[in-house]
Amino acid sequence: MRINQICLLSAAGQHRQALALVEARLASTPTDPALLAIAARSAFHCREWRSCIEWAGRWHKHHKRAAEPLLLKLAACWLMGERDEAQNTINTVNSLGDPILSAVCQQLQWYMEGRHCFSLHVAPTQVSQLRAFHRWTLQVLRLAVISGDIGLLGKLLPILRPEEDLDAWLQLGLYYYQYGHPQLAWLELRDCERRGKAIFQSLRVLGELALERRELALAIDYLQRALTRKPAHREIRLLLARAYQLRAEQLLAETRQSQPEVKMGRPCSKFD
Repeated sequence: MRINQICLLSAAGQHRQALALVEARLASTPTDPALLAIAARSAFHCREWRSCIEWAGRWHKHHKRAAEPLLLKLAACWLMGERDEAQNTINTVNSLGDPILSAVCQQLQWYMEGRHCFSLHVAPTQVSQLRAFHRWTLQVLRLAVISGDIGLLGKLLPILRPEEDLDAWLQLGLYYYQYGHPQLAWLELRDCERRGKAIFQSLRVLGELALERRELALAIDYLQRALTRKPAHREIRLLLARAYQLRAEQLLAETRQSQPEVKMGRPCSKFD
């Protein structure tokens, strides 16, 4: 099977199958960075932390300037409780020469150790540094979300500031939804929306979740607002039609309950 076909399997969430195919291919091409990347990512998605560390180590060996294999290894070390190995990984991260990435990783390591000292502070006016800070922080937090370990996520979240990092919180909410945590997505995206931060994707997710929760008035509001941003979006139009239909049925049922004497018959015609 070709690499792009294996990539499609991984993108479709078939991580165990992708990992098995990659392992077979690596027998003949043991240093292919693309295959090693799929192996490390797939092992992480399968929650095989030790295997992920090994694959990420091999990936880094053949692609030393890439940050992702080191971040995968770092997260897997935390999940296994191997903090010394995590610190060794951060020392390797430092060799990449990115001070924001190094500071983010060290800050998170200190949180894992229960230390609440600070390795960095990026002012909102420092736009390029703030973007780098959010980029690296979200890459690590995304791995915590994928792992499904809420305890790990809770230890790492203090790196984000409640009032200043709304863009990051919004993206985190979308990660919750993408990786199977709908309740966390609902709470996070609603909080962002109430504080004035919403984009098409977040309104769409909120609309879908509100529809699933049968909070139909909210669903209609979110979907209408999403539609104003992309008026030709077919899926939003279908979801909105479904929400209106369910709302009409809901109102009809409420009317029948409150006025049981009202009987719904066929409409009169001019021929009656």
